[in-house]
Amino acid sequence: MKNISLFFSAIAMTSAIAMTANPTMESGNPYPARLEQNGIKTDKPHSSKSLLPRKAVSYAPDGHKWKPGEAIYSSFNGVSWKEVGKYTFTYDEAGRTTGELQESLDKSQTQIVPFALVTTTYDSSGRAVHVETKIGDSPDALQPYQRQEIKYDPVVTNLVIEQLSESFIGGDWLIDDQSYKRAIVRNDNGDVTDMTASTWYDEDFLEVEKIHITYEGRTPVAMSTRYIDQNESGDFIWVDNETYKNCEWYSFNGQITSLDDITVGDNRLKSATVSSPDIKDMSMDIVYDGDNFTSTIAFRYQTIFPTTVTTELTYLPNGGYKKVATQLMDLRPYYDETTEQIETMMERYDEYGNLLEAKSETFYGHAWINQWFAGEVTSDPDHGYPLEYLRKEFTPIESTTDGEWNDSFRIKYSGWKDLASIEQVETTPDQSEGPTEYYLLDGRRVPENALTPGLYIMRRGDHTQKVLIK
Repeated sequence: MKNISLFFSAIAMTSAIAMTANPTMESGNPYPARLEQNGIKTDKPHSSKSLLPRKAVSYAPDGHKWKPGEAIYSSFNGVSWKEVGKYTFTYDEAGRTTGELQESLDKSQTQIVPFALVTTTYDSSGRAVHVETKIGDSPDALQPYQRQEIKYDPVVTNLVIEQLSESFIGGDWLIDDQSYKRAIVRNDNGDVTDMTASTWYDEDFLEVEKIHITYEGRTPVAMSTRYIDQNESGDFIWVDNETYKNCEWYSFNGQITSLDDITVGDNRLKSATVSSPDIKDMSMDIVYDGDNFTSTIAFRYQTIFPTTVTTELTYLPNGGYKKVATQLMDLRPYYDETTEQIETMMERYDEYGNLLEAKSETFYGHAWINQWFAGEVTSDPDHGYPLEYLRKEFTPIESTTDGEWNDSFRIKYSGWKDLASIEQVETTPDQSEGPTEYYLLDGRRVPENALTPGLYIMRRGDHTQKVLIK
C-alpha cells in the first residue's frame, strides 16, 4: 500500500521533560516508540499527519478567531524550493478541524498517494471521538483507509482510555498498531490506584506499562512504575522503573495516571525518596513559583560521589518552556575537583502555535549546541495571522557552538476565515424560514464550511441580503 504521509513533517525538537507534561489527548499511539526503546521490534505507525498549527483554535487579540483555509508545504533541498503538499481545511463553528484534504504536489513520488481526506468528529465537550482517513487518485474517488474510535476517562475527561484503530485491507477492517488502551482502577474514595497501558502488538493487546499508587487515607505516599521488556530468550518480562516513596504534597487531587502528573495542576509533589534502575534512594525536593518549579535531587553517584541535580522549569507563553538542569558532582577525595554539567532546553511558540525557536545545548567544561531550530513568521499586516512560516535548522560543528543555518521547509497559508464573524452572521435574528445558504456575487453557491473572507449573498428562506465575511 502507498505511504499515507504526504510530507516529511516538521519535527520540533522533542525532549523528555520529566514531571511536566500537561494531560492532553495524544496524537496517535504513544506506546510503540516506547517498546522500540526497550528493544522490542514493532511496526511503524502509519497515520496521516497534519500541517495545521498545533493549537486547535487561535484567538487574535481583537477577539477574532482566525483559521486558514489552505496551506502549501514546500521543502528546501539546499538549492531550490519544491512544493510537496497542499492542504485544504474545513472547521466547525468552534474552530475545530473537521476536514483536512491532503494533495501530493510532488508527482515524482509515485509511492505517495495523490489524495487523502482526514475527517474528525467531536463530542459535545469538543473531544475527538472519531477520525477517518480516505485515500485515492482524486478527491471524487476516495476509498477507506483508516479509522479510529476514541474513548475518554469519565473522571479525567481529556485522558484517552481507548483508541481502537482499524485499517481497511483486502476489503476488511483490521485492527492496527495505532490501537491502545489504558485501564484505570480507583478505590472507594475515587482515587486512582493503578493504571495499566496496553498496545496492539502481534494481533493482540500487550500490556506495556503499569503505575501503582499507595495511599494512607487520601494521601499518596508511594508511587511505582514498571514497563515491559524482553530477556535474552525473547520472553516478555516486567522491569521495575521509577519508584517514589515517603511522598509529601503541597496539594493533590487523587487522579494521578502517570508520573508526568505529579507537578501539574492540582498535583504538587513537595518531596519524596526516589529510586530508578540505576540509582537508589535519591532525595527529591520541589519548590513552586506559580506553575513554574525547581526540583532538587541529591544522591551518591556509584554510592561514593555526592551529586546534586537541580532542574528549573519555566513555562513560556503559548505552550513553550525553558528547562535548565544543573548537575554538580563532588569527586573528592579521589580527585581534587568538582564537576558541573548544565543541560538547557527551550521551546518558544507564537499565539498560532508556530514554533519560533527550539534549542538544546550542553555545558561541560565548554559549551556546545545539540539541536537548534528557528521559525520565521510573516504575518498579515492588518489582522496578524501568519501568511508564511519558514523553518530553519542549525547544523552544528560537533561539540561546539559553531555551525551554519539552512532553510528546511516553509508553509504558505491562505484563505483565512474569521470564524467569529461567521458565527455572528449565522446568528443574526431573522424571521424567514429555511436553511442559510451562501452565494458568490455571480450566483455560484459556496458551502458554508468553505467560506473565505469576502462579500457574499446570504439566503435564508425567501430573504436574501449581502453580507461581509471578515
